[in-house]
Parts: sequence; structure tokens; C-alpha cells
Amino acid sequence: MTDSTTLQRVVNRRLPGLRWPGTRDHPNPMSKHNFFREHITSRIAKVSDLPAEQAARVLEIPPDPKLGEYAFPCFLLARQRKSPPPKVASWLASQLLCDDVVEAVTAQGPYVNFRLTASSLASRVLPEIATTQAGYGRSDLAATIVIDFSSPNIAKPLSIGHLRSTVLGNALGRVFRHLGAKVVGINHLGDWGTQFGYLVTGWRRWGSEEELTRDPIRHLFEIYVLANASEDPAIKEEARATFKAMEEGDQPSLALWQRFRSLSLQVFGRFYEDLGVTFESQDGEAFFNDKMEPALALLAEKGLTTVSDGALVYPMGPEKKPALLKKSDGSTLYLTRDLAAALYRLKTYAPDKVLYVVGMPQKEHFRELFTMLAALDPANKDRFVHVDFGQYRFAEGKMSTRSGNVIFLEEVVARGVEMAKVKIEEKNPDLEDRETTARLVALGAIVFGDLVNDRVKDIVFEWEKVLDFEGDTAPYVMFAHVRARGILRKLAEEGVEPDLARLQPGLLGHEHERRLMVALGQFPETLDTVARTLKPHTLATFLLELARTYHRFCHDCPVLKAEPGLKESRLILTHAVATVLSLGLQLLGIRAPDRM
Repeated sequence: MTDSTTLQRVVNRRLPGLRWPGTRDHPNPMSKHNFFREHITSRIAKVSDLPAEQAARVLEIPPDPKLGEYAFPCFLLARQRKSPPPKVASWLASQLLCDDVVEAVTAQGPYVNFRLTASSLASRVLPEIATTQAGYGRSDLAATIVIDFSSPNIAKPLSIGHLRSTVLGNALGRVFRHLGAKVVGINHLGDWGTQFGYLVTGWRRWGSEEELTRDPIRHLFEIYVLANASEDPAIKEEARATFKAMEEGDQPSLALWQRFRSLSLQVFGRFYEDLGVTFESQDGEAFFNDKMEPALALLAEKGLTTVSDGALVYPMGPEKKPALLKKSDGSTLYLTRDLAAALYRLKTYAPDKVLYVVGMPQKEHFRELFTMLAALDPANKDRFVHVDFGQYRFAEGKMSTRSGNVIFLEEVVARGVEMAKVKIEEKNPDLEDRETTARLVALGAIVFGDLVNDRVKDIVFEWEKVLDFEGDTAPYVMFAHVRARGILRKLAEEGVEPDLARLQPGLLGHEHERRLMVALGQFPETLDTVARTLKPHTLATFLLELARTYHRFCHDCPVLKAEPGLKESRLILTHAVATVLSLGLQLLGIRAPDRM
């Protein structure tokens, strides 16, 4: 074993994960019983002093597939036996003989690696996928999860900067629903604040009913930029006075605000429909205006607030700046509204977890919010989670909606559809309904291009990368799915359908076949990893590798021209690949076309 492999394994074991209430026998409540894990860990338990459930907690998937399908780190067992881990690994490997499930047991450094037999993979994995279909990998996670995501400001076009929260939150919600959880998706709209004083003021000066009808959000955004960038003191004073009047119930101003909000939801709704994004609630900041004072009163009752220079604050501890909850003039802040929103969600949904899919720059904001919530109830300490992520930025610097230096999602999608049409015209000019397929391919490329990145990393916006249809992209995965569906259609025309009764596991011994079955068998564990780490890129990279392996399989292992018996078995394998590729893309919020 190389040093780099050992290092990677240590890193993998130390990845922070989301904690869920489990039991002694089922430490990971998201996982159903995994036959191969149970088989291996039960055998380890029989020859060692380590209980099977403890072995299951540390059994992992090696970073290099050549090492095998599972690896057991011997550190815990070495401490018990008071012997060096590599020595314990050699001893343990010598005690574990091969059988019809495991064809090789090898010790490498402090690890014992296990390679499964192709026949056991075929007889276990393929029937499970065939019988469960789109339910493959489902679990019974009995939890209610609130996910706060997307949450754009109204009266502004959705920009590329809104993409990350939207697709991350959507993917996490889809995965958690698949694992059995009740998910409450919340679009916490930015629909209140001084900015709307600027918007109403700008509308009264420069608004055009004709432009509002033609392109409502773009016109409102232009008005906002004009008003906000103005150096005219009169405009700034009027904007402040207008919002103060709104807070005091000024009906003409509130009627405009409500109109702008409704128009925004209509426009946003078309984008969310394209991405398959749904919400259980779209209550924004304004909804919590009458809930802030009760929230502050609850903090005061517990003696958790103090007054400093006329402002209400929450002391964050020695050498830390206090959290400001109410300014000396009585005005509230985002933190005040988020506190009210969190308490409302606790009361309304009784969640096990509340996830805030919000950018990394808000880390300090959520540290303050979560500290206050934990002070109110210690049970909240592990309940609230900031799912932070890096930002889209230009090579030369940050994007800014306020200054108008931003790329709008509408433009990205439109350009992507045109590029997809060109590709389709080149490769498949006779394809029916090219418009629909081009839109699916473009949206898939945009979403996958975001999700394939580890969420904590920034993404430099470059047109050629965002709309890349070659290499490690959604179209590459989609093509593997199309290829599999094409084979299924061709054989269906010949009267040959996938039939488990015709599966001959012993015939699927080619390395590409074996690698496909290994990957398919690891799909449920991949979903568990996404749920623990809250990182959908794990699923995206899984799908890329599955697609790569399937393309290799198609090159070296013909299905249509295979001999009887082998043809039927490879057809079942192909059907399983198509099922998992389609399901995996769906869980990322991407629809896989059958033709492209």
C-alpha cells in the first residue's frame, strides 16, 4: 500500500458527518442491511474479539478499486490486542478464508482488503435492482428535515449565484426523501428590508407599466440599481422614509410591494419548474415581522440578552463581539428575523434537523443564530446545520447584484439550449422533439456542472465550463443512459426482455461486468454518504464513474451479439445500469432523456 493511499484513507475516516440518532445494532439508520457488509463483519467477529456492529462502523470502501470492494482498518483491533496494526492485519487475513462471496482477502499495511466474487455480486445486486427499480437504495430514515434553500430576493432576476443554493438544496431534499425522511423545503424569500424602500421609490420615479408587463423582474431590477446607485440625497431619504412607512402599514406602498412579490414568484416558479424544485413553504422575511418581538421576549425571559448603548444584544462570550438583535432606533436585523423563523419552524414542523443551504460568507451569522438557539434549548445544539458553500465569481473578482455585475440564469439557460441544439444537429439531426431534448441536456449540464464540485469550493464562472458538454459532464452520463436504453429497445423489438429467471450469475465474469456490479452495489452507500456529509458531489462523481465503466463494457462486452445465456445476463445488467443512472440523475434534480 502506498503512503498516498494510506493518507487518503485516514482523511476519509475523519470526514465530519451529520450525526443521526441510531441504535447499537444499527449505527447508521439510513442504511438497510447490506448483505456483503454483514457477511464480512460477521466473519471478522467470529475470528476476533471485535463485535460485528463495531466492525461494521469502521468497514470502509477503499480509495482504489484495485484493492477490493471493502477494507477493514485494524487500528481498533490492534489496540485491543496490543499489537501493531500491520501485524494484526496479516494475522486477520490469514484467519479469513475465501468462500463463495469473497474471492480474495489480502493484508496491506494496517488494512485487510476484501474482493467479492462476480457471481455473488450478480446474484445479489442485479435481482435487488430489478425488483425495486426506482426504489433501489431506499431506506427508513424516520426523521423530519427542514431545508432552507434558494431564498432569492424578490424583484431581482435569478443570477448564476442563486444556482448553488437551489440545486444543492434540491439534491439534498431528493436524497433525504429517497432515504425515507419527511422533508420540508423552505424558500425563505428576501422580501423585506430597506431595499424595498429604494424599489418603491424608484418605481414611482422611473416605473413603466409597459416594461413591467414585458419583462417584470428585469425592469424592477433596473429600477432598483438606478435608485441604489443614485447619489441624490433626496432619493436616499425618500427610500428610507418609504420603507419606514411600509413598516407602519402604508397601504399604497405595501400594495406595490405585494404586486412586485407576486410577479417575482411567477417568474421564479418557471425556473423552479424547469429544475423540478418544489417547496412546502415560500414564507419570506416579511412573514416573520410579527414574530420577532415574541422571540426576543423569550431570550429576555431566560436572561440571555442585554442592552448596550441603547441596542439589544446577545453576548457571545469573552473576546467575541456581541450579536446585535435590535438597533438603538428600534429597527431589527436579518438575525432577528432568522431567530423568529427558526423558532417558528421548531414549533410548526418539530424537525430533527434544520439545514440552511447558504453561502460560506454567512458562517458568522449562523454561528450567532445557532448559539442563541442552543442557549434556549440544549437539544438544538445538533439540530441546526449550516450547509455552507463556495461562491460563483469572475476570474477578476466577485459578482454583485447590487452593482449589476452579474450573470443571469435566464441567459445561461438560453445559451445552453442553443449550444445543445447545435450538438444535436451535429450528432442526431433526425431526433424527434429536439427542443425538449436540448432543454433537458442544457439544464442537466448546468446543474451537474455545479453539483460535481465539492460544495465548499468556489467556482470561477467561465462560459465554456458552465456549458461544457464534453468530458465529466451530465451529457456524458446521459449518453451512457441513452446507450443502455437503446440496447433495451433494440432487444425488445426482437422480443427479448430483461428476465431474472434467465440470469446466469456465473457468466458475468468479465472485469468490466464485475466493476459495473460493484458500482451498482455501492449506490445505496453512496446515498448514505451524501446524507452524512451533505455533499451531493459524491453522487455526481459516482455517476460519472458508473458511466465510464458502462462505456468500457459496451466496447468490450457486446450485448446484442452475445451468445444465448450471456446475452440475457448482460441485458439484465444493462437494465440495472439504466435504472441506476436514471435514478441517480433524478436525485440530483436532472431528468435523463431516452434519446439524444
